[in-house]
Amino acid sequence: MAEYSLFETIREGGYEASLIASYNAYFPFYENVVLSRLRAAGCRHNVVLADARQCAAAMADSFSSPRCAGRAYTLIPFRSSAAFHPKILLLVGRSKAAALIGSHNLTVAGFGFNRELTNLVIAKPNSDPRSLSFVRSVWSGLKDWLASQMSVLPRATIDAAISIKS
Repeated sequence: MAEYSLFETIREGGYEASLIASYNAYFPFYENVVLSRLRAAGCRHNVVLADARQCAAAMADSFSSPRCAGRAYTLIPFRSSAAFHPKILLLVGRSKAAALIGSHNLTVAGFGFNRELTNLVIAKPNSDPRSLSFVRSVWSGLKDWLASQMSVLPRATIDAAISIKS
């Protein structure tokens, strides 16, 4: 099995938007490391979906609370009757998209220290049609999840996330 860093896909560039879904997120790591790398690679529209209970715990701790949410990126605390537990990194650009699905939370350990498993599918207009179909299916599922939050979140927040196109 090959060693691979999620940052390699980000560093390749060509993506204008990102959507990360995670159970747990360590916001100082996201804001100072991941978001910085996304922006350096040209990714200007960034969204994080994280379990609402985990977000509340982070916000209660002045050290781990998000500082740039609402300005530098959209944060959506996802409410669920159980845990919101996906680990997805969706990157979308004009000529390609990438879906990374695995076991990594949006934490230092999940992105760098733990032994995590990630599946990477890159879709380009002239690539394997199954890759394009898979990335579109991931996006469709994410949009359905976002639509399920309409009763608990402002419409503008959902619209900011859904404005990512694939």
